[in-house]
Amino acid sequence: MVAATVATGCPQAPKVDPGLVEVATAVDRSEILAGKPGEVVLQVKVTARQPARAQRPPLNLAIVIDTSGSMEGPPIESAKEAVRDVLGRLHGGDRAAIVSFGSVARVLGAGTWDTDAPPPELVEAVGKIEAAGTTDMRAGLASALEATAAWRDQDHLSRIILLSDGKPNDPLGLVDLATLAGSQGMAIVAFGLGIEFDEALLTDMARASGGNYKYLSGADQIAERFQTEILKLETLVARSVSVEVVPGPGIEILEVPGWDDLSPGREAVIALGDLVGGKEREVLLRLGYGERSHEARVELADVKIRYLDAYGGSGFQERTYYVGLRATEDAAAAEATQNQAVRERMATVHAHLAAIRAAEEMRRGDIAAAGQVLSEGMAAYRQVVEASDEVLLGREEYGRLDRLRQAVERADAELAVRAREEAQAALDRDGVGALAAPGQPVGTTTATAGLLGAGDVVSTGSATGAYYTEGQAAPAAMPAAPYEWTDQESEMILEEHSGAFEGLWGD
Repeated sequence: MVAATVATGCPQAPKVDPGLVEVATAVDRSEILAGKPGEVVLQVKVTARQPARAQRPPLNLAIVIDTSGSMEGPPIESAKEAVRDVLGRLHGGDRAAIVSFGSVARVLGAGTWDTDAPPPELVEAVGKIEAAGTTDMRAGLASALEATAAWRDQDHLSRIILLSDGKPNDPLGLVDLATLAGSQGMAIVAFGLGIEFDEALLTDMARASGGNYKYLSGADQIAERFQTEILKLETLVARSVSVEVVPGPGIEILEVPGWDDLSPGREAVIALGDLVGGKEREVLLRLGYGERSHEARVELADVKIRYLDAYGGSGFQERTYYVGLRATEDAAAAEATQNQAVRERMATVHAHLAAIRAAEEMRRGDIAAAGQVLSEGMAAYRQVVEASDEVLLGREEYGRLDRLRQAVERADAELAVRAREEAQAALDRDGVGALAAPGQPVGTTTATAGLLGAGDVVSTGSATGAYYTEGQAAPAAMPAAPYEWTDQESEMILEEHSGAFEGLWGD
């Protein structure tokens, strides 16, 4: 007689979080002065350790290429080469769509990898990429979202790679569309090529979607940068990372620098996007508090971290960290607990933001506004970081502000010369005579406006050739027209803008 056995099997053990995401909190002081209201800076760092091996979920990718007429020649050929390279790096289970946008948007091809070889329809689609027409970016982005809709789920990692070298026909609604993409897990990595694109728009779109922005000075960089973005995904550790800060009793969030869409108040949820191994994301918050009694324990905030475990497959994870302080009547003791490193990190974040704002004003040609932003940004940094000029200029964030300041000063000096030449030309036309050497600025915000010669009756206050007698008011600022930068200067400004963006929100 033969005995039969039946294998019942065992339920599979649930997957556990591999612990690759680490969180650290710090405050710019551990004790506050009792009896007085004030504010502190809270720092939250989220770090991903390098995983033991490279792996990622199946990719749901849309490659969106600007094929407007300005891309003709080397740019479009380099873009096609970059797309081919990306297709060659995908493998079984991945899906991709190739979208072009010029005067109209077209889904040139979409397909799924059954093997490690690219689907034939996608290889064929690359050959259809041609430069012509205007720049309907909104239609291109909308087409990409539609082409990838069926694969946007928890099992797929969704991305849009967007390349453009120019301003869109109509920017209205693009940031809202990027926000929609982000809400559906479709982060946008936006690449700006050359000097004619709108860097402020692309950075806003990237951030709204939880993605990133990169500046490309030349077409020869496209393939390498596309490749880097794909390779980074191989060490993905966490997806949809967010930090929620819930202030304690009597605590108010005053500012979250870099996150202008967050209103001051009782709590803030900051979406940090995805996190790859070896990278860090940081959030800084300025928190206000009311009067506290001596020896009181101050419940500053609960910090909640949420993310989807992309490496271990253990699903959504959530952790909570409590941050507390102590109140004391001893001013010296409170001062001694200051954390200078946190204070300097806040100064660094503000310096990056100042560089971004100044660069965007410079690109618009408003050198007066840019100069003011830079002056205020450098002064604020020096208030926190007390060091020699040599040390300050050696710091990346402060050195960037100074380089932009020098560019503004050169532009301002050029405008002064140009204004004087044009004012003299006006005098020559009217037979008034020679223009006296200019004196000091008169009630104006830049050195190029309202300049009066000692004892003279004219002012050089306009770049349009107008001149003014003593009885006339000089213009408030000059020139009325935006300042035009050279191509080389524009590249420098865009490089500094991109560097500040990376310093603020990571690579």
